[in-house]
Amino acid sequence: MDNKRIHQAFYIAELIEKFVNGTLTAIEGEVMEYWLNEHPDNKALFEEITASSRVEEFETFYLAVDSSRALTVFKQRYPFEGRQFTLRRRLLRKLSYVAAVLVAAITILWFSIERQPQTSIATVEFEHHDIQPGGNRATLTFADGKSISLSKEQTGIIVNEKGIEYQDGVTEVVNLATDAIDQFILATPKGGVYSITLSDGTKVWLNAESNLKYPSRFSKEERVVELDGEAYFDVAKVEINETKNKSTEKQLWPFVVVSRGQRVEVLGTKFNVSVYGDQPELKTTLVEGSVRLVPQGGDRSSGVILKPGQQGILFDGSLAVGVKTVDTESLIAWKDGYFYFNNTPTVELMKEVARWYDVEIVYKGKIPDDTFSGKVKRNTTLMGLLEILQISTLNVKLEDNKLIIN
Repeated sequence: MDNKRIHQAFYIAELIEKFVNGTLTAIEGEVMEYWLNEHPDNKALFEEITASSRVEEFETFYLAVDSSRALTVFKQRYPFEGRQFTLRRRLLRKLSYVAAVLVAAITILWFSIERQPQTSIATVEFEHHDIQPGGNRATLTFADGKSISLSKEQTGIIVNEKGIEYQDGVTEVVNLATDAIDQFILATPKGGVYSITLSDGTKVWLNAESNLKYPSRFSKEERVVELDGEAYFDVAKVEINETKNKSTEKQLWPFVVVSRGQRVEVLGTKFNVSVYGDQPELKTTLVEGSVRLVPQGGDRSSGVILKPGQQGILFDGSLAVGVKTVDTESLIAWKDGYFYFNNTPTVELMKEVARWYDVEIVYKGKIPDDTFSGKVKRNTTLMGLLEILQISTLNVKLEDNKLIIN
C-alpha cells in the first residue's frame, strides 16, 4: 500500500483521537473540517467512531486484535503500490469499508497505548511559527511616477469618466480633471490580489506579484493593456458604429493584452494569462469566447485561435505556439480564492506558495519529484495549507521567511 495512503489514514485517526480528548488545535481543526466536508462517508465514519457508546465498544473489541498482523494482511490484500495519494481521490471514499475498519482500529489503539506522537513534519517544524495568507494588497502608480497604496479593506478599483474610485462606488482614489489619456500601473506584491474595472467595462483580476498597465480611457482604434504576471480577464463586448470604410455594419472594438513575448487579441471573452518571469512558458487559457494568440514580432497568420477549454503555450524565446486541452477550473481557481492543485509538481506548487505567503523557497539537495492534488481555500495559513496537503514526505523547515526543503 502507498505510504502516503497509510500516513493519511493514521493522521486522520490521530485527529479523531485529539477531537475526542479535546486536544485538537485550531489548525488541526481546519484539516478535520476539510476532511469531513470532502464526502458524506467521512462525516458518517466520524460520527460512528466518536459516538460515546461506540467508543467503548470499539475499545473492548480492538484491544484483543493483533494490530500488526491485521495491518500486514491489509497491505497484502489491497496492494496500491505505485499509486499516488491525492486529496481529490478521496481515500476514505474509495476504500470505504476497509478504511473505516483501519481508522477505527488505529483510533482505539491511540486511546489505549502510550506512544510518541507521530505528527507530520509540518506540525513539528511550524509548532510555534506560522505565516498568514495574502489578501487585498496593491499599489497604483501614476504617469508621473507617484505611487499610492490601495486600501486593504477594498477588493478593487473602477475607472470611470470622473477618475478612479474603489469598487464600493463611494470612495474616490483619484480625480481625473483633464481629457488627456493618462497611463496607470496597478501592481500587486507577493501575497496580494486586486481587481480593476477598466473604462470600457472590462473586469480584470490581478494575481499576486503582477502588474497591469492601462490607460484612463482607450483610444478609438483598439483597447490595449500590458500585463506582467497573471491576470484573469472578463472583456466587455463593445461595438464600434463607424468603421474605416464608412460601412453601417457594426463591428466590435478589439481588446489586446500585450505581455512578455506575445499578444492576445480578443473582442469579448473570458480568459486567463500567466506570464510570470520565473516560468519559461507563457500560458493563455480560454474560458469563454475566442482569442487569437500571436507571438510578439510575428504577424497574425503566425498565431493560433483558441477555443474554450484550450490553453495556448508560447515558449520563451520561440515563435512556436502549442495548444492543449486543459481543466480551466483548476487554472482560474485563484480568482475565486482557492488553490487547485492537479498532480502539481513540488516546484510548481512551491512557486504558488512563495507568491501567496511571501516566503522564499530554498532547496537543499535534490528537488523532490512529488506531486500534489487538492482544492484548498487560499485564506488558510501556510501551516494549514501544508497540513491539509500532507506534505510530510518532504523535509520542510520554516526559518524566518524562508521555507527550506531538504
